[in-house]
Amino acid sequence: MQKINRWLIDHIFEVSAYLSLTTLLLIVLTFSGMDHSLFVYPNIFNFIALELNFFEFDIFRLEIDREDGYITSFSYLGIAFKILFILATIVYKISDHKQTKILKFCYSIFLIVPAITFIHHIGFFVLLDEVYYNEDFNFTKEILFSLFLFIKIFILTYISYLYLNHWQKNTANLNSEKLTVKNFSKFTLTPASSAQRFVHLIIDSFLILSIFSFVGTSFIYRDLLGDVEEIFGERFGLWILVVFFSSIYYLITEGLVKGSPAKFITQTTIVNLNNEKVSFTNIIGRTLCRRIPFDAFSFLGQPGWHDTLAFSTVVKQEKEPSKYNWIYIIYFVLFLGLLIYRILEENHFF
Repeated sequence: MQKINRWLIDHIFEVSAYLSLTTLLLIVLTFSGMDHSLFVYPNIFNFIALELNFFEFDIFRLEIDREDGYITSFSYLGIAFKILFILATIVYKISDHKQTKILKFCYSIFLIVPAITFIHHIGFFVLLDEVYYNEDFNFTKEILFSLFLFIKIFILTYISYLYLNHWQKNTANLNSEKLTVKNFSKFTLTPASSAQRFVHLIIDSFLILSIFSFVGTSFIYRDLLGDVEEIFGERFGLWILVVFFSSIYYLITEGLVKGSPAKFITQTTIVNLNNEKVSFTNIIGRTLCRRIPFDAFSFLGQPGWHDTLAFSTVVKQEKEPSKYNWIYIIYFVLFLGLLIYRILEENHFF
C-alpha cells in the first residue's frame, strides 16, 4: 500500500489531469445537447460524482435544447466547480507544483461526496414510493450500478485524503514568536484574521446549502421532510436539517484534514491551543459549539466560542506563490458576470 501511496503522491498532476479530462468530456457533452442516455459510457470513466444545487434557484440554472427535441435544465454551479478544478490542475502544473490552494479546496469538497451519495441512495432505495418501481425497473441492475459508483467514490475519497494530508504535512504554520491568544502561554502561532473567519463563514455556508440542498428539493424526501416539519414545526424542522448537514460537513472536512474547504482558500488550518495537532475530540467540540446561538458573533472579539470552548483555533499558514492568481480572477469575473446575467434575465430586464 505504501508503494501505491508513493506513486499517487508522485503523480498528483497526472491523476488530477485524468479527473479533469473525464470531467471536461462530460461538460462538453452537456452543452452539446446530446441525449442523456448517451452519457452512460463516458460516465464509467468519470470519478467526480458531485452536483451542486442551491435549492434549484432559477438564477443558478441553465437550459439546453437537446437533439431529441427536449430541453435539459441543469444547475451550472456543478459545472462551474468542475471547471475550477480543471483550472486548478493547470495552475498546479505551470506553477511547478507550488500553487495548490484551489486544488486543495476542490479535493476537500470531494471528501464530502461519499456522505452525499450514501444519503441519496438510502433515499432512493428506502424512502421512494413503491409506485416508482414499475415493471421496467431492474433492482439488481440498480444495486450493481450503486456498488460500482461507491467503488469510484471510495477511490476518489482516498486520493483526496492522501493528497490533502500530504500537503498539510508539508505546509508550515506562521509563528509570531510571541503570545497571540490570551491565557494560553504556549500559543505563539498567528491566528487567522477576523476577515478570514468571515470569509470562512460565507463560503462554507454557501457550500453546505449547495451540496445538501438536494434533500430539500428532491421528491424522494418530500414525505420525510413533511414528517419532520409536522413533528417539530416548519422552522425548527428546517433548523434540524441545517444542523445535521452542517455537522456532517465540518466533521468530515475538519476531522480528516484539519480544515474546511474555505480554510484552504485562505491558507489557514486548525490547531489546538498548545500549538499541537488538533484531535478529533477538538473537532467534535468545535462542531457542537457552532450550535450555540450567536456563536458567529463571538468572533468579533476573537477568539470565538467554538475556538476557546473546544480548545482550538484557526491559524495562518505560510503563503504560497500567487503568480497565477490572475487565472482565478478572470474565472471569478466570468462566473460573476454569468450570475448577474441570470439575475437580470429572471427579473425580465431584457
